[in-house]
Amino acid sequence: MSTPRLHVLEYVGGASVPEAFRTAFERAAAEGGLRPGVSPDVAAELLFDSYIGTLSRWLAAGAAFPLAETLEKRLHALLTGLAHPDTVPS
Repeated sequence: MSTPRLHVLEYVGGASVPEAFRTAFERAAAEGGLRPGVSPDVAAELLFDSYIGTLSRWLAAGAAFPLAETLEKRLHALLTGLAHPDTVPS
């Protein structure tokens, strides 16, 4: 059985990043949704690193860590910072 493409890791800038993250940011850039000057590869690395860092903190802290809430807040902050200003809802 082959590995679904969503879960394939590729090397970008020396670090592994899920291909799905990179593909999503490439699509956003092509549609004008990514802030000018932001590389889709860098955006994917930032998202992946934030996700892994949050999971690591949750594993270290245990049940008291608000995983879903923390991931949602970090995702919102990261994506609104990377988005083209004309595409961010007010």
